[in-house]
Amino acid sequence: MADNQKIKQIGNFWDKIFSNPIIRIISILGVFASLYGTYKLIFKDKPNLEYRIITDVNVIEFNQDVKLDILYDSINISKNNLGLKIYEISVVNNGNETLLENFYVSQEIGFKIKNGMFVEAPKIFDESNKYIKEETSSFHFMKDSVTVLLPKIALDEGDHYSIKLLVLHDKKEIPTIEPIGKIAGTNMIKIERINSNKKQSIEINITWWLVAVMLLVASLILLMLILQIQKQMRIMVKEIDKKNQIIEGEMVKSYQTLKNYTSELQKGKSFETPENHKK
Repeated sequence: MADNQKIKQIGNFWDKIFSNPIIRIISILGVFASLYGTYKLIFKDKPNLEYRIITDVNVIEFNQDVKLDILYDSINISKNNLGLKIYEISVVNNGNETLLENFYVSQEIGFKIKNGMFVEAPKIFDESNKYIKEETSSFHFMKDSVTVLLPKIALDEGDHYSIKLLVLHDKKEIPTIEPIGKIAGTNMIKIERINSNKKQSIEINITWWLVAVMLLVASLILLMLILQIQKQMRIMVKEIDKKNQIIEGEMVKSYQTLKNYTSELQKGKSFETPENHKK
């Protein structure tokens, strides 16, 4: 009886809590807040510097059978089996925190070209704000014919600027871009190729959305589990009430029988039970 009473008290307590719509709303918000806190603990805010190759095109395309001399700065491109490429590289903070100047932990930050060389100074365009335009306008980007250095400037989330480069290379080899330097809190600077027809300054972070959906599903599962526990507790309370009613009924009958028996004894009469009656 004592155990049943405790279970009943627990069930009534849960039922009282979750039958209140305000408590339900607070509980749901609490679930989301705890899951969001877990997400922020695991996926901490940090800057993420990326180099996005948004353009990679050959300046000249010609058939090898055509005998045509193509010169660039006194270099015969066709006779030396060379190629000219135009690269447009966007420098973007794709993280969820401002990239501050003290986040540049290496002495140099930028990138270098392999299997090629830069034949003219980089041109800066598509600055996302006035501050970036001012900071990049007087910066000397070109360290040597294969290395481009970048200014260590603050970049807010989504801030960007682009660099246009002309690369001379052997036609038998494909030039590649390699990052230089390190940003605090990141393993390495990422290089990504972007379809120029789908160029955009800020893209949707698919990983973040996937995590958000997983958190939402987890929240719904947890909420359903809580509601299921509440339902089971209600069923248990009803069963206990039913059993208690049966027990109380039996106790009332027994008490009434005992009372009648005592009354008959006091009157000096034998108390006739159903068993005595049969005898």
